[in-house]
Amino acid sequence: MGVLYFLKKVGEILKKGLTFWNAYNKIYLWNTESEVKKMSPRTGRPKAENPKNIDVKVRFDEIRHKQLLDYCQKNNLTRTEAIRKGIDLLLEQEKK
Repeated sequence: MGVLYFLKKVGEILKKGLTFWNAYNKIYLWNTESEVKKMSPRTGRPKAENPKNIDVKVRFDEIRHKQLLDYCQKNNLTRTEAIRKGIDLLLEQEKK
């Protein structure tokens, strides 16, 4: 978009009573609208096979929380990963 074209369009829009920024936004959006139509639709992230969409709240005392944090730091895990691992161990023991 050339500068002269831009200034001409701004002048036309300012005559209608809009502010400079309104004019700028209107011209910018008008010129990019055709570019947007050419783009392919956004697909986003792929759907997870087993989505983790359930939120669980757990309350710990200070000692248990410190133990969890120490374990996570030592094994380079997040708290969530450590808790899941603990549940897996409990279910594995139950099978025996």
